[in-house]
Amino acid sequence: MMLVSCHAFSLAQTCLRITRSPTLAWFVTHNASSSFHPSQSHSALHSTSLFATPATPPTTPARVVFLGTPGVAASTLKQLYESSILNPSLFELVCIVTQPPKPSGRNNVVKKSPVHDLADSLSIPTLTPNKASSPDFLESLSHLNPDLCITAAYGQYLPKRFLSTPKFGTLNIHPSLLPLYRGASPVQRSIQQDDDVLGVSLLFTVTPMDAGPIVAASTLDNDKTSTSLDLLDTLFTTGTKLLVDKLPMILSGEISQATGRGVVLQDEAEATGADKISKEEGELNFETMTAVECHNNVRAFFGWPGSSMELKIDDEVVKVKVIETRVFEGEGEGEGEGGATITLGAGKHAGLIIKCLGDTFLEVLTLQPPTKKPMAAKSFVNGLRGKAILRS
Repeated sequence: MMLVSCHAFSLAQTCLRITRSPTLAWFVTHNASSSFHPSQSHSALHSTSLFATPATPPTTPARVVFLGTPGVAASTLKQLYESSILNPSLFELVCIVTQPPKPSGRNNVVKKSPVHDLADSLSIPTLTPNKASSPDFLESLSHLNPDLCITAAYGQYLPKRFLSTPKFGTLNIHPSLLPLYRGASPVQRSIQQDDDVLGVSLLFTVTPMDAGPIVAASTLDNDKTSTSLDLLDTLFTTGTKLLVDKLPMILSGEISQATGRGVVLQDEAEATGADKISKEEGELNFETMTAVECHNNVRAFFGWPGSSMELKIDDEVVKVKVIETRVFEGEGEGEGEGGATITLGAGKHAGLIIKCLGDTFLEVLTLQPPTKKPMAAKSFVNGLRGKAILRS
């Protein structure tokens, strides 16, 4: 079943209106047939582009369909909409495609996606197919006669029939330095690997996942403290800026998937994956993980699935959520066999000092006990009234 939300317009009316540490030191001198190799990073955030020549905009506004679902995609949609208002002769957003409303929270209240909510507020017609391969949806897309489709964290596989519909192809914002980290969880996997540099790529979509020719890319230094949610926000904001910058050249044909002009092919030999995250990956094991690995786990899986650890308090094993950590650079005490004792560090904002693999120490700054709100480590210890804390 496919839901259609047209807010102030009907879909029929709309249709009738149709009358790893590597990064990128490339993209300046490569030609259209080049294969792409990530190379050593510059520092901070760097944008890359292929052409500086301004493009001639189309004579009539291009018809653009946007596909996205979560909050980061809503931010992209907002920036695209604002760009369409500033450049009404360049393109117009004729339809939004997003995941269907789903039950959410303890009460299973059915909620629309952030992108759906924003589309409604902007009075842009919305399609919510259960599957993007649905014949009904693909027929509706065909009737929209899109010149270009744009995806940002949509969350569904796009079939060949979809990809063959828009005149200029389908563009995707992917938060990695492709061909690294193709797949569902690129930022989380990059954090797990402790990469020095992350990035975002703007590419044309092809049938193999995240394997299409690249239009532009930008790098971002990994500060080793930000969570995946923070980094995703930054990367999608940067990716959207790349998109807006390249749209005139894409819509004029200066950058073309069909001809290969203005794009760089990915080097398949350099490709790596970014598998979907499982809930079990958030469990910290201090005997098999170093402090850096534990810290990166907490940063990568912040939000979902979240990170957790088991503590032994007196004779009771308690599973608590780990919210914020840092690698402890001092000398931990770790009394008892295997350094099982957990101590509170010195200082007003000190955390729990936990011995990890390789005589490394993790400092847990914020945690959340069962049925409680997140709290500072010191508050947690004070609530135990002198009880000893051990690694489980």
